[in-house]
Amino acid sequence: MDFFEHQQRSRRRSRWLVLLFVLAVAATAAGVAIVVALLVQTVGQGGTALATPDASWFQANRDLLLGSAAGTVVFIALASWARLVQLRAGGGQVAESLGGIRIQPGDPDPARRRLYNVVEEVAIASGLPVPAVFVLERENGINAFAAGRTPADAAIAVTRGALVHLSRDELQGVVGHEFSHILHGDMTLNLRLMGYLFGILVVNMVGRAMVRVGGRRSASRSRGRGQAVIMLAGVGLYALGYMGVLVGRIIQAAVCRQREFLADASSVQFTRQTDGLAEALRKIAALNSHSYVRAPRAEEVSHMLFATGRRALAGLFATHPPIEQRLRALQPYRKDIQVETSPVSGSATPPGAVAGFAPAPSAPIAASRLTDSVGEPGDLQLEFAEALPAAMPRQVWEAAHRPDGATPLLLAQLLDSDPKIQSHQLSLIEVRFGAPTARAAESLAPGLSRIDDDGRLALMDAVFPAIRSLRPSQRAYLVDTLERLAEIDGRWAPFEVALVELVRSRILDLSPRRRPRQAPDQIAGAAVELIARMARAGHRDPDEADSAFREGLKAAGLAVEPGQAVSEKPMGGTLARQLQMLDTLPPLEKRRLVSGLAAAAASDGHLAGRELSLLRAACGALHCPLPPLPGRA
Repeated sequence: MDFFEHQQRSRRRSRWLVLLFVLAVAATAAGVAIVVALLVQTVGQGGTALATPDASWFQANRDLLLGSAAGTVVFIALASWARLVQLRAGGGQVAESLGGIRIQPGDPDPARRRLYNVVEEVAIASGLPVPAVFVLERENGINAFAAGRTPADAAIAVTRGALVHLSRDELQGVVGHEFSHILHGDMTLNLRLMGYLFGILVVNMVGRAMVRVGGRRSASRSRGRGQAVIMLAGVGLYALGYMGVLVGRIIQAAVCRQREFLADASSVQFTRQTDGLAEALRKIAALNSHSYVRAPRAEEVSHMLFATGRRALAGLFATHPPIEQRLRALQPYRKDIQVETSPVSGSATPPGAVAGFAPAPSAPIAASRLTDSVGEPGDLQLEFAEALPAAMPRQVWEAAHRPDGATPLLLAQLLDSDPKIQSHQLSLIEVRFGAPTARAAESLAPGLSRIDDDGRLALMDAVFPAIRSLRPSQRAYLVDTLERLAEIDGRWAPFEVALVELVRSRILDLSPRRRPRQAPDQIAGAAVELIARMARAGHRDPDEADSAFREGLKAAGLAVEPGQAVSEKPMGGTLARQLQMLDTLPPLEKRRLVSGLAAAAASDGHLAGRELSLLRAACGALHCPLPPLPGRA
């Protein structure tokens, strides 16, 4: 199953999740309506005795039952909506609610620093911005999770037990598993599941509060009877809410169990070896604290954890497959799960491991290879990410990891090699950001000029945590400045287009927004124009550009008219608007579009840096991340 099929299946699961949630709410509302009607009737009769519901009772209390059910539905819907709004803050909010502490690059704790480096490597290899990284310092079990609405606002949290007990390879296997959830859309589904089930959980919380109120002693007999009624009603609501919780666990289990096998397989494909992830699972099985998370709100996130976070229910209610089954899928030739439980430190990477970039193959690149690479990073990408810090000028790499270096580094990416044009650009930076920022950008420019497009786009992944921390107005101001820098010389180079659109699309993902649906002819026109842009960027000869354009249209399943040629200028509309329109396409239609872009880019069998930059930027804006391709011909 490829990236696009994963995405399509995630959409189907979202629809099923909504249906199951509606059924669970309807059942809960019906039960609450009966409890409320019985309570109202009993209090109205002086609190003597509860009535026995029968056909005549339902008929007599029809209006009350319908009103109570409607009120319950509204109450649950508002509670779920409020929780979903709260979760819009991104994955960091979820991690902090569990006691997570955010870590920064260069953390003085070696274990934390190792974690950040591993997360950064996996993010760069995936073609994703580096997520916020958290440590659950009070959790001694081995566990982790990824949370967020989009990759741009994602967070990865790891327990202190994982840092203590796992080697670097094992930690990399766990992080690779979590990145699979980010890449394949599981993370967004997990947040929706949290929000939907919270509304039902609130019914249980109300019932528990009523039981406490009803259980208090009272000197007055009449008041004591009223408290008894309240207590009985609370017991009913508590039971109904608990039944809703059980239904929620079944929904969690139905949605999550199979995904864990798929994420394990993706992690193995990504990290090049099975032992790291398998040994992490064995250590969970052998550790006294296993993978348990003891934070008060752990129940809410149990479905998104790397391994089960609670002691209890198995079988129908289990959100994760048993560890034995996961190990059997990873290593069918081994039957044991016994491991030593002593803490492990350092890396298990064998001597002589690859530390540099892979050489380019002699065979021409195929468009199908590009499409198949979307959302599917492998060993070449991980080797590229691991070697990147050593390949970068030290000043540039350090600036990418300092809060005060991120903005100058981003601006320096667009400084022109022509001294006159660069002087105008630096004057603009000085006016907008001050002289220190302009000087810092100028000092970084020589180092950036020695880095190829793959490395410069990878820098954007590493620098994004600092951009994420800016206020929305500051982020918008930064994008506007980037546009002005690119326009100073009167033309847009392909890399400038790619950089600006990549930054813009990721910044847009940080703020929840509605994407209005467009007419099919508008979307088709945007697709044709995007393929035309790719053909123009990759081929200077008009005949070659026309041929690439027609190949792209054919691969995308768009109509190709006899003699159709690519125009010299864009047909209308900004690239940003076209990408936002095309981002509304279903996953399988996005695959056809990416195939068309790849066919236009690789029509001559080679992929130049300017073509790859545009392709990666377009795929990123379409939420189809294309990882670096260091082995391209």
